[in-house]
Amino acid sequence: MCDRRDPGSHAGEPAKLKEKGLTVNRSDLVKRLAASFGLTIEEADAALAAVLDGIGAELAAGGRVELRGFGAFTVREYAARRGRNPKSGAAVEVPARKVVHFKPGRQIFNALNDDPDALSALRAQKEKQRRWLDERSGQLSLF
Repeated sequence: MCDRRDPGSHAGEPAKLKEKGLTVNRSDLVKRLAASFGLTIEEADAALAAVLDGIGAELAAGGRVELRGFGAFTVREYAARRGRNPKSGAAVEVPARKVVHFKPGRQIFNALNDDPDALSALRAQKEKQRRWLDERSGQLSLF
């Protein structure tokens, strides 16, 4: 991806990834949710918004959001510090800040690192979810 040693390596990457189908944005997720659960686009968008709002609210309150099998979101706090302007070398005060940190779950981590067992476990989990949805397709109501 982006190589920090080569400043020009990131130029145009998002467009290239989107062309290859490697980037998924919100509207892509909404379409997938709608197709998977038999919802309208509006219903799927509302469901996704509710999930994202819940995650954001919990993180804003300083909490931790753990999604088993996927990963955990936490807030990390960084103290104020004195830094340097790389161009001029002048001392600069960097204010304290909070950032969201994501730690992938074991299955995701292993799948990203081409572990065949993890990939098959993810596929099996997805198939199990599909069967569960098929069995309950008439009973599912999100709203």
